[in-house]
Amino acid sequence: MKKISIFTGIYFFSFLTVFSQPTQAEIDKMMREAKAEIEKMKKDPKNKDFIKDMPNLDDKVKNTSKNDNQELSKSSTGKFPAKNTALLSAIPKKIFTRAELIVYYNDLYKEFAVKINAVKVKAVSDIMAKPGGNAYKFNMAAVGSWYNGATEEAILMATKAAMQYPDDDVLVNNLSAMLNMGGLEQKAIPVLRTLLQKYPDNPMVLNNMGQAYAALGATDTAMIYLGRCIAKSPHHPEANNTAGQIELSKGNKQKATGHFEQSLKGAYNNHAYNGLRIIDPKKKYGKLLRPRVHIPEYFNPAKYKLPRQCENLQQAAAAKEEHNAFEKMLATLIKKYDAIQKAETEIAEQTILKKYSTGINQAGNLPPFLELGTVMLIETSLDYLDEVTALASYNQNFTLELKKLESEYEQAQKVARAKFDERNEKVGEGNGDPSLDEDICKAYEDVANKYLQLFSTLRLNWQVKNLAAEKKYLNELIYWSYLASHNIHDFRKSFYSLITAHLTKLKILNETKIIYPCDREEADKQKYEEPLLTEPECPFEVEVKFIVGKFSLDCEKVSFSGGEGFIFSYEKKFKSGQSTLSLGIGAQLELGGGFGGVKIGAGISAGESLFIQLGSNGQVTDAGLKFGVKAGAGIEAEGAIGKNVNIKKDFGKVEEGVGYTIGIESGIKFNEGPLKNLLTPSENQLNKNVPVYKKGD
Repeated sequence: MKKISIFTGIYFFSFLTVFSQPTQAEIDKMMREAKAEIEKMKKDPKNKDFIKDMPNLDDKVKNTSKNDNQELSKSSTGKFPAKNTALLSAIPKKIFTRAELIVYYNDLYKEFAVKINAVKVKAVSDIMAKPGGNAYKFNMAAVGSWYNGATEEAILMATKAAMQYPDDDVLVNNLSAMLNMGGLEQKAIPVLRTLLQKYPDNPMVLNNMGQAYAALGATDTAMIYLGRCIAKSPHHPEANNTAGQIELSKGNKQKATGHFEQSLKGAYNNHAYNGLRIIDPKKKYGKLLRPRVHIPEYFNPAKYKLPRQCENLQQAAAAKEEHNAFEKMLATLIKKYDAIQKAETEIAEQTILKKYSTGINQAGNLPPFLELGTVMLIETSLDYLDEVTALASYNQNFTLELKKLESEYEQAQKVARAKFDERNEKVGEGNGDPSLDEDICKAYEDVANKYLQLFSTLRLNWQVKNLAAEKKYLNELIYWSYLASHNIHDFRKSFYSLITAHLTKLKILNETKIIYPCDREEADKQKYEEPLLTEPECPFEVEVKFIVGKFSLDCEKVSFSGGEGFIFSYEKKFKSGQSTLSLGIGAQLELGGGFGGVKIGAGISAGESLFIQLGSNGQVTDAGLKFGVKAGAGIEAEGAIGKNVNIKKDFGKVEEGVGYTIGIESGIKFNEGPLKNLLTPSENQLNKNVPVYKKGD
């Protein structure tokens, strides 16, 4: 008797090496445990039908370098910058006037221009001297250049633009954010203080101020600003993450947990996720995300419905044909999809090897959402495996019940036949009994029909229970597999592995008890039409056009393209602080919750914004839409991940005099920023109108 066993559930462990963990030791431990479980499964005779369809669990390992694991391990949390008294003391206490700010920007630009390569300085000057330049274009160009890896050009452009357009608050905010992420927080604070006079309750500005003080080790001051930010935006990813890191560094694990969870409700970021796992290694992100998730139906189980159970003798011939035809269709599909999976595996290995041949940590190499997808794929697979494993006892009892029912049926038939022993003996003695065969047949069929009902109920319950986890998790596993894949071939490999494994399970479940009546009749041959299987598309595709430049994002790439040659782009490693981009109405933007899955109706106004969560290497880890209080009627937010999100927005227009733009919300970093060594701390007076601050002033 075939028995249902564990689905190719250990499949998810092949993604472990790109999964952000607190330590390399933990990654290694999980991998050892996974491989041990796989070997245990392979040795179990019950699983022989599955083993041949199990994906190669080393595929992802081969495609991820050891150095990448080390980079992920470096993102472990719990340590915080020591208080930098010297830099904090040098920050002016007063709030600059507009005139003083212009001088401050000018002096800052001069300091940068002296330290940065003259070729880069000239390139920036040439671009900013082009006709048609304005604050909007320079802001977009600076932001685009920063995230394309041209950090020095970006900071030069932002600083010079601030000199020319000191009243453009979005531009000024972004300059402060770049200073934060670049490791020059002490230079950002005077700028942010001025902004806070205009926007005392703005989450973006409050966050950036809190991040600046946090990076300088002034955690108490940082918590004041971060707390104010969180009060206005409870799920602010950056503010909550840094607040959590501060509480964790002080040993306040309960408060840290609360902040990390709120951060992750806003957007996935690995610092908050790792913070949770340091506190409790069993913590899962899925419980924070799933309530807002709507997974598309990629695979419709109704198209692969198991044939009916044979409930009486009259159904026997037809049921047999139906089950045979279904078995034949499954065998054909399994062979077909297995061939596709093998072909895609070969292509995926070649393309991934080629892509990462220059180093997996190179900026822009990793696909957007890879880390989020991997985390959720692992967690979903663990949840799925828990449910399937919990069925082990039920399946053992099913096998025992089936054997017991078979035995009872055989005994019942013996008892039924025994009732005719005396009449059989008389027939053997030459006495006629014309109704004997008919009576025996009726008794046989009565017993058979009674037990066919029992067999049918038992097997139907067995099928339903074993398919429950499939129906619950298969589409979600497919969804996260897409986001956890390195390219379309990598996804197709995973997709067809999941489909093949599911069809294999259906093949095992395709059983029924067949008992033929006395007068057996053959049924017509049955044939199942092959259901159409549509390959999923990327669930998140965004293209936002601005007055100048364009931002595009899908499952394989993210890019800033600049109009009129305004944006610099270099193929070089980008290392900075974690950050969030808010695309929309600029300084009034408020970051908020979730990833994709938004229905857009009529009446969208300037209150709409798009947020992009980026890791320290510039890779996208999360994204979504946020609607502000100015959003018009007809907007319905479904929550987090949902139906395929294909957002084509032209923000190149001006509504009510407000141009759509980008605001940066900086996050804590555990490494020196790219500008850290560009400017050495100086006691020289930068602004002749502002004396150097001395302790006690």
